[in-house]
Amino acid sequence: MSATRYRLKLEVANANVTLKLKTVLGDVKGLQEELTLLQERGSIKKMIEQLDDKYSKLQRSKMVRHENKYGICDACGGPLGKNYTTISTATLAGVCLCSECSTEDE
Repeated sequence: MSATRYRLKLEVANANVTLKLKTVLGDVKGLQEELTLLQERGSIKKMIEQLDDKYSKLQRSKMVRHENKYGICDACGGPLGKNYTTISTATLAGVCLCSECSTEDE
């Protein structure tokens, strides 16, 4: 069994990004050093940018549903139409696909 490690999670509403750290639970000095390195390398800024992107896409998706506007497909750029699909995973949030693009894998 591997040691429990810290996770850095940034969250806004239903959007979040998580980074599993190398530092094991209880190693406070190691955690401080790793967070300093992440800041110096720009990793935290990248996480903030990813979170902002996810949150913006989720907000756009909600706006589309509430205003009854369908918008455009994130895959092909065509109109979404009434039967569009919204995808949310660990890496994608609020991606809207038209009915054709959402059934391509099937």
